[in-house]
Parts: sequence; structure tokens; C-alpha cells
Amino acid sequence: YDRTEDALSARPTTLDEGAAEWLALVPLVFTAHVATTRIELGLALVGFSIVSFAYHADPLRLKCVFPLSYKTEAFLGGLCFFMGLTAAGTSPTNASLWLLLAVTLGTPAALVFKDYKYIDADAQAGVRSAFVFGEAKGVSRVTLRRLAAFGLALSLSLVTAWSGQWALLALAALAPAAVL
Repeated sequence: YDRTEDALSARPTTLDEGAAEWLALVPLVFTAHVATTRIELGLALVGFSIVSFAYHADPLRLKCVFPLSYKTEAFLGGLCFFMGLTAAGTSPTNASLWLLLAVTLGTPAALVFKDYKYIDADAQAGVRSAFVFGEAKGVSRVTLRRLAAFGLALSLSLVTAWSGQWALLALAALAPAAVL
């Protein structure tokens, strides 16, 4: 699904269209198996598959729509967290539901950094990442990185404090230093 972006960035494309379509069906086999044994986990996997397809495939291709690209990835991150709790046989508690919310809301702050190396290629391909959108509005890359670093530190700190891992709180607070 990323052929245009790959071509603009001189990244090789290894799969042909037919192979990609067949490869997209592989997770459905596992989803069907899980759904027959653990309905709640199977439904989460179906949701993950649908949202992931909408993120990558035409006509929606949400990865190109700011801010839906980050919101979609955040939702997928939250689904993964939920599936991890479910697969472990853990019953949802108030604390785990708050952590799920923190993970889902904090994911976009971390995801901004993955787009930094592709700013120019994204702009050429029409992918509206936070950097492409921000630069179109006159915000510098440095300012956007700092805002994302602040959001990442805040989300990591909230999750760490909520989970009671106080020793990790200092590390979470230092996270922005790695990207600034």
C-alpha cells in the first residue's frame, strides 16, 4: 500500500499486488481460530483487522489524513493493550481501564517521532503527518519535535505514575532529552 511513498524515498518494493492481497488474508485465519475459542479476543482481533485495513488501504487510507492517522494508530495500540490483558486472562479493573485510556491517548505523542525521517517524502506523496501539517501552518520542525517530546514525557509519566512504577518515573521524564 505504500508504493508511492517507497518510490519517492527510493525504498525498494518487494511484494507485488497479488502477494500483498494474499498476505493480508493470513491474519484472518488466526482471527477465525481465536474467535472460536475466545470470543472477546476474537472480536478485538476483528476490530484490529478492520481498523488496520482502513489505515492502509484505499479508499480510506487513514494514514494520509491528519490527525486521523495518529488517532487510528492510537486506537490500534489501545486494542493491542486490551488484547494483551484479555489473552493473559486478566479481568478488567478500574486501574487497567485507566491504563488502557492512557496508552490509547499517549500513543500519538510517541508516533510523531516515526515520521521525522520521512517529512519530505511524506509531503511529496501527500501524506499529512504532524510535521507536514505543522509546516504548512508555519510551525518549525524543531518546535513540533519539542511539542511531541513534551506530550511523550507527559504520557509516559502518567502511565508510570498510575502503575506505581515510581523508579521509572525519572526515566519517563528524561525521554524528551533523547529526541531534542
